[in-house]
Amino acid sequence: ESKGLGDDGLAALAEALAGSTVESLNASRNEFGDAGVAALAEKARGLRAIDVSDNPRVSSRVAALVTANLRELRCRNLAPGAFDVAHVASAASLEILDLTGCSLADRGASAVASALVARNLRELRLARNALTDAAADALAGPLASHTLDLLDLSANTISAKGLAELVAARGLAALVANAN
Repeated sequence: ESKGLGDDGLAALAEALAGSTVESLNASRNEFGDAGVAALAEKARGLRAIDVSDNPRVSSRVAALVTANLRELRCRNLAPGAFDVAHVASAASLEILDLTGCSLADRGASAVASALVARNLRELRLARNALTDAAADALAGPLASHTLDLLDLSANTISAKGLAELVAARGLAALVANAN
């Protein structure tokens, strides 16, 4: 169910949030696109949690939301390419990252794995991203030296062998997955 907030509406909201004490924004299931995300990134830099999930018009610029203050970013079901994983590396304070259904594939998961090293990330959701054993292999390396409270790999095509490799890395408190 869409809430109907478009680019202009999100820009106005971002303007109102500038300098406010509001720490969390759920802007999921709306109708804004990249212009709205850009306005939010520019004006609402004090937010600690942002949810822009299920906004099909967003095709890029989401990584601009990653600021020094941001602790939680949820970007479920955005268009392929909407999230530039390379920006996660600059987000030392990011604790929760939800990229469920963002068409990352193995290459995107590898980029996320590289960004995991020496970060505060506690929860990583990569469900429904067409990931295979190659992604599990890429994630296992960083997990040997970094602990996640939760790794969600459900609805991917990772085999039992790939999941076992992740568990062997010993950097997981909880794994959500289904073996194929």
